[in-house]
Amino acid sequence: MKYHLFVFLILFSLLSACASKKNIIVASGNKQDGMSYATAIVLQEKDETTGIHAEYAWLKSHYPGYKTQSQSLASKDKRSYDIIHILTAEGKEMDVYFDISGFFGKF
Repeated sequence: MKYHLFVFLILFSLLSACASKKNIIVASGNKQDGMSYATAIVLQEKDETTGIHAEYAWLKSHYPGYKTQSQSLASKDKRSYDIIHILTAEGKEMDVYFDISGFFGKF
């Protein structure tokens, strides 16, 4: 019985992890690290509320312990971007670019 519970917990954890990343798109051939417009993290969400949550979930998973310093909205080549200026747990300041064209303006 303990073995079955153990297997169930492992499968549940894996499925949960996959489900939480389903709306982050990484284009093949492009390094999607969020360090510029060209390598912005593309989020495929239905509306701004879930999109904003997805941005901060991505930051939390890639930069544990980060602190948001500021956030700005930008437009480039008819696409919309959120640029979030963060301070990493190691003390490094950086801008992370998110392509929000898929959900920007949708409530």
